[in-house]
Amino acid sequence: LRFGKPKSASLFALAILSGLAALVLFDYITSYVLFVVSENGISYYTPENDVSYSAGTFVLDLVRSAFIPAFIEEFAIRGVIMQPLRRYGDFFAVLSSSFLFGLMHGNLSQGIFSFMLAMVIGYFVIITESIWTGVIIHFLNNSFSVILTTVRGYASDETYRTIFAVSTLILFAVGIAAFVYLVSTKR
Repeated sequence: LRFGKPKSASLFALAILSGLAALVLFDYITSYVLFVVSENGISYYTPENDVSYSAGTFVLDLVRSAFIPAFIEEFAIRGVIMQPLRRYGDFFAVLSSSFLFGLMHGNLSQGIFSFMLAMVIGYFVIITESIWTGVIIHFLNNSFSVILTTVRGYASDETYRTIFAVSTLILFAVGIAAFVYLVSTKR
């Protein structure tokens, strides 16, 4: 699977927008799982975001944390690992590569989230027949994280929570609408 043109521009757009709903949903699921884990006395490592909170380095943070990982990780996971495994079935290929993607992140919080989102990305890469679908969803996810981390560095807790709630609600609503349209048109 190369960095070729998706088989359908509308399917590509719907897949990317549906991926937005998935990233919001999986963020909340991961938060709940981690809450349950910590409430049961199990400690886990959560890496600190090392975004600098500086307007001058914001673009550098986006390149380092969103742009480069989206290309490299999607090429490695969806291109090099998932594609050869497709001979054993698409479900096996998506599941196996997603599991490796989750493990690759090296910690519980990112591993759970990454595994779930990788399942969605793998599916959408297959149905659009383009690795670009994965690159864009991955880039949007990581960009959203960088942006929110930067906002958190500048805003009060109350302002941050409001921005987080409103932005995730918008992303989820747009993503769900796209997913419903995708399913209703039987694509």
